[in-house]
Amino acid sequence: MRIGCAYIWINLFFVGVFFILVFVLNWLVVWLPQHTPASRIWWWASIFLPSAAMLLGIVVPSFALIGGLFGLWTSRKLSRRLRHLAQATLVIANGDYTLRVPVQRKDEVGILEEQFNRMARRLAESQQREQELLAQNIRWEERTRLARELHDAISQNLFSLRLLTEGLQTTHLEPAVFKEKLTTIGRTAEVITREMRALLLELRPVQLEDLGLKEALEELAVMYHTRLNLTISTDIAELCLPVQVEHALFRIAQEAISNAVRHAQASQIGLRLTSRQEIVVLSIQDNGKGFDPLAEGTHYGLGMQSMQERVRELNGIIQIQSIPIQGTSISVCLPYKEKNKE
Repeated sequence: MRIGCAYIWINLFFVGVFFILVFVLNWLVVWLPQHTPASRIWWWASIFLPSAAMLLGIVVPSFALIGGLFGLWTSRKLSRRLRHLAQATLVIANGDYTLRVPVQRKDEVGILEEQFNRMARRLAESQQREQELLAQNIRWEERTRLARELHDAISQNLFSLRLLTEGLQTTHLEPAVFKEKLTTIGRTAEVITREMRALLLELRPVQLEDLGLKEALEELAVMYHTRLNLTISTDIAELCLPVQVEHALFRIAQEAISNAVRHAQASQIGLRLTSRQEIVVLSIQDNGKGFDPLAEGTHYGLGMQSMQERVRELNGIIQIQSIPIQGTSISVCLPYKEKNKE
């Protein structure tokens, strides 16, 4: 603003000088002949006209030169400041919100510089708040994941351990059978310990590490049949699945069978694993007491929520169908790419 005002005042000064010269020339040409003898006119003209011509020859080019130089100086200075602003904008666009531009003058460009710095400060504050929220979300997700892993990895084996100990307390067993039961309890405790270590190291389930998905699911069925006299029919295909998909499928199967035993009192369970067009399908059916999903007050517990979260994380679909007295059916569909295609 100040540069523009100075430029205007300089222009007004030279324009004023020009109009004064024009007024003097008009006085010489129009008013002076009417009131002055011809000899005096020529005397005035001989004195003033050369001086006026010389003055006009100096003033007009000087006016043009000074105006041009002043315009060039101001334009270069303005363009330099605007160029700095443009470069700073590119830095901001690349995510660096710490940059500030110096406010050189209180003019229009200076207002832009102040607005730019204010914008950069707000973006930096917003980025800091976003990072804090992200850190909180990461901590919350980590706690949720650990809670889910503890539930899926440990509670199932603890439930089996409790059933085994209750069986020892309520029945009279032969020493050989009693010893076998104690051995089973010891193996279960060992599995729990290994699961805890695996969880701490963020490894896959122990069964998957040792056997693979197909054998791990079959061993899971044999374990429930042996310990609880539960009939589990299996139809499990040999598939080359990504690690995270195998992990999710095993935990879902483990949770579904555990729910069928603990909550539905099922005696028969069907476990099936197939694939079609890079979609793996896990189906679990039981003949338990079932429930009405539409009934008022019906809600899913932590185990069911854990299954839904695992499926959602892998962009899959889970369908739960249940009819009172007739049992429950769970179907999980997960997209995958075979290991040799990744």
